[in-house]
Amino acid sequence: MKRYTILIFTVIILILLYMFINKNLDLSVYTGNNKNSYIIELDKFNINNNNKNARETTIGINNALKFAKENGYEVVKLPKGHYSIDTSIKNPIELTDEENKSWTHDRQGLIMQSDLEFDITGATLQMESVEDPYYSILTISNCQNSKIIGGTIIGDRYTHDYGMRINNDGYMLESGGFDDSGNPVSNDSQVRTKEFIYVYEDWFTGQEENLPSEFYIIPLWNTSKNTVDGGCRFIYCYDNNGKYLGMADGGNGFIKQAILKKGTSKIKIAFKDEQRLDATYAMTKRNLYYTHEFGSGITIADSNNIEINGTVIKDCIGDSICTIAPPLNVTVDNLKIIDCTLENSRRQGISFVATGENYLVKGCNIGRINGTDPQSGIDFEHYDYVKDVVIDGCNFYDNKKLDIINYNGQDIEIKNSRFDGGIGSTFGWNMEIHDNIFKSKNGGSPLNLNTDKTDDIGAYFKIYNNTFEDYSGYGTTSSLKESIFKNNIVKNCNNFVISCSNIDNEFYNSQIQYSNISLIQNSKYENSMVDVGSDGNSTKVEKCDFIDTDLHGRGNTTVENCNFDMNTKPMIDGWKAENTNIIYKNCNINSDYKKEIPLLGESLNANLTFEDCKFNISRYNLGLNYGSLIFNKSDFIINENNKSKSPIIFNKSGYGYEQCPWIFEDCSFESTEVVEIYGGKVIRPILSDNIKIIK
Repeated sequence: MKRYTILIFTVIILILLYMFINKNLDLSVYTGNNKNSYIIELDKFNINNNNKNARETTIGINNALKFAKENGYEVVKLPKGHYSIDTSIKNPIELTDEENKSWTHDRQGLIMQSDLEFDITGATLQMESVEDPYYSILTISNCQNSKIIGGTIIGDRYTHDYGMRINNDGYMLESGGFDDSGNPVSNDSQVRTKEFIYVYEDWFTGQEENLPSEFYIIPLWNTSKNTVDGGCRFIYCYDNNGKYLGMADGGNGFIKQAILKKGTSKIKIAFKDEQRLDATYAMTKRNLYYTHEFGSGITIADSNNIEINGTVIKDCIGDSICTIAPPLNVTVDNLKIIDCTLENSRRQGISFVATGENYLVKGCNIGRINGTDPQSGIDFEHYDYVKDVVIDGCNFYDNKKLDIINYNGQDIEIKNSRFDGGIGSTFGWNMEIHDNIFKSKNGGSPLNLNTDKTDDIGAYFKIYNNTFEDYSGYGTTSSLKESIFKNNIVKNCNNFVISCSNIDNEFYNSQIQYSNISLIQNSKYENSMVDVGSDGNSTKVEKCDFIDTDLHGRGNTTVENCNFDMNTKPMIDGWKAENTNIIYKNCNINSDYKKEIPLLGESLNANLTFEDCKFNISRYNLGLNYGSLIFNKSDFIINENNKSKSPIIFNKSGYGYEQCPWIFEDCSFESTEVVEIYGGKVIRPILSDNIKIIK
């Protein structure tokens, strides 16, 4: 029996050993998947998994996917390894729409099949470097029910042939610029080339030729602006003897083509708004896609029910994932991107360009997007519509510009995610942003939500249950009447602008600006500064708590049923309240000042009315330089923290009592210290023994 057991065990070991040695063994089912599955036989399809033979490998994998599809397999497994992909391999397909319009789509690289799962877990697909500014490493076109699982897809960002690289080794630039005569001058806002550029040398091929008369310059990486849509480069032309001929024609922006002066043999270049000496640029003779921004890891066109799950895609010259919009009415619908890492591509992590609906982006890491605009984590920028999108549980980090830009998408929900950048909208609408954490590393604006849609269609932006921290940039939350900012926490933020109804929020150590807003309700402010309204507008502030917070009202502001607890700041900073009427109703105003801090600011210029308010205040309690103060049915208690031996004085400043009237009507005054009320009218007062009215 013992010998029999040993024999069985030995046979099992031999079988497992054989399977390990023969990696290309064809099994109908592999571990972890109960579907009808096929492991690609590398030798059978002439596939190399040692990052060699890109053309044969790409053709072989495509043939294996076709084979699996034709033989009824549901899952195709690519064995572990490093696979070189040739994106110049094209498999054209003619797409047609409902109007029978047709368009030939050149599918590139690996070509996905319908009704198939392609499992590349443990495999790396790395494209062979090209000069083509428009490539796709893996293409999903005219597919239904397709799924990509796992694996790593790597673009050619660092080895791509952009043309001639400028400062690729980091030794060509120095601080400074040039004057109108082409002579070097000091300029801390520019860097310049140290030496003349004589030839056009292709970085990829090493071939040299004379300078072209027309070319573009594009930023690549490490630049301060890092964009082709902003900033300038100045190209200075010289003849063979070094005589200055003038600046190149065509304009100075990065999107402008340079046209060299006649007789130019060599040039120098200065870059504006640049301080980095390790910035890298490229000079290219291309006039089509010269920005090299259309190379993607995965491209999706005219497809339905597609899923990309657990895949790492990085280092593409354009997008990690892109849906494309052909010149006919076909769509990409029902797309899921789950648990993917999309990093270090030059244009976007994901570009949603194709018309489509019902998208889910969940559990993804999207970061370090930089190089060519828009330089954002996700971009919605279509030619018809993109709608019904959910972004859930994602992590956005270190993106050059916005984490999400909604150029014109609709019905987008963003939740349970982390951001260190911001979310913007240009013409998008109907966005719900909730249960997210926004924590900035470098300031900036967390929200900049604009649209051309109106209240007539019920358009909105709803922002709720989020935390915002350490932002300093100006933004907006939209003034649409259906928009709302609710149940959010804002910490350590400056210039935080809210343009819609504000309800149940908390603000700490922040500067808040309310713009064209009608209602502020049930919110807490601590150690903050709040600007409300503008001239001519009416704003209601209701049931809020202000703790050491300045409330700067403008226009017509009503503050009702609010509490003010002031220890280190005045409750209103008057110089910002010009041309303002503020009414306080049923408010409690408490101060515990130990030093000279006027409760109503030092240079107040406003018309203030207090109705049915209760003041429990200490020394240096009121102040007025301009405007007027009216108190109706309000109670004043001067608390025991007043240690001054001098009287408490109301209204002994400003431009006289007639120009700055104070009116007390049906008010009570209680104090253990002497209080002197100067000027104005005191009608039906209730006074304790220490109150003196001085007319």
